[in-house]
Amino acid sequence: MAHNPAVASRWGEGPAQRLDRLLAAAGVRNVDLATDLGLHQSTFSKYRSGERVPDATVLAHMLERCEGSADDVLGLRPATIDPATLRDAVSAARRLVDAAPSLAGALPAKKDKP
Repeated sequence: MAHNPAVASRWGEGPAQRLDRLLAAAGVRNVDLATDLGLHQSTFSKYRSGERVPDATVLAHMLERCEGSADDVLGLRPATIDPATLRDAVSAARRLVDAAPSLAGALPAKKDKP
């Protein structure tokens, strides 16, 4: 998971950025991880920025804390969408579908081709 700008630019965000996003979304702090594993807090900052690569045990602990998986970090599947965001998206889609008939009536009539 070493920081590799080519990987990050080709695939959008790199593994370190995805891991950081998962940990941030779960509210996991570097100090908490450091305390749990007996490591220095700056070590976790470097993992999250991509400056250092965590070993498998540390990575597994980090993923456990944010309820993520290696697939999430590697970008093999999208990260889980929280229920509130999904509800908002579905609600917005329903409003668009409900508005579609009135919008269709406002469009100019389609002319037949000769």
